[in-house]
Amino acid sequence: MPDQLFFIHEHDWGELELLPVENRRRWLALTRQNQASGAAKPWRNTQKDCSLLAREIPLHVLEGLLAPRLPRSGNVQTGSSASLRVVEDGFAFGEGYGEGGALYGTQVRGTIHSLHVQMPQTEDEQYLA
Repeated sequence: MPDQLFFIHEHDWGELELLPVENRRRWLALTRQNQASGAAKPWRNTQKDCSLLAREIPLHVLEGLLAPRLPRSGNVQTGSSASLRVVEDGFAFGEGYGEGGALYGTQVRGTIHSLHVQMPQTEDEQYLA
């Protein structure tokens, strides 16, 4: 695993989270409430009906799917310019704020606990496949 640094600012961490379908009903209701209140940006809700950990997806499976296009980073950090911290149980594929986007999150003993998306910062179709 390369020593490449993967950094996502603490305010951006978890902006787009991938969740099991069992959470759909709750999140749709929250989205509708948010839209009705006129909020400009959805607020984050940490309540889940089903966590990704329950799916028992091994991290090595995700790595096998992503490795050809998004290299794994060995040093995952978050925080701000004044205070960086290493995410001890973190993983990342791709480059934080990079052209090709990234998938990143946390793991528990080799099983994916959370999975987030950093959207590509380009319109180049090679990164949007």
